[in-house]
Amino acid sequence: MEREHFLALKNYFSNEKKFISGGYYRLKQESAHTYKLSFLEMDSCGASIVAPEITVSVTPNEVIATGLIDFSVQPVKQLTNEGSINLELQEELEKLVIKFKKALQ
Repeated sequence: MEREHFLALKNYFSNEKKFISGGYYRLKQESAHTYKLSFLEMDSCGASIVAPEITVSVTPNEVIATGLIDFSVQPVKQLTNEGSINLELQEELEKLVIKFKKALQ
């Protein structure tokens, strides 16, 4: 994913979760080059669950998904980038970024 497309989301989302049409959106900066992009839903007890949350590493040219966890599906979905780019993980990142962009429309 191109870095500019991802970082453009920083203009609208931050470490604080923001409620938009049925869910909470958050773009949390973990370190200088690491972010967590999260869509959160409320469970039956009122707690937030990630549905999903994707950890990314931002390089000078691109954004690489390094991990995913999704508690909204059974069994819980976990993906990692173990040394090489995981295409399924990158596709999940693309889908989540599209969801964030649609929430802004």
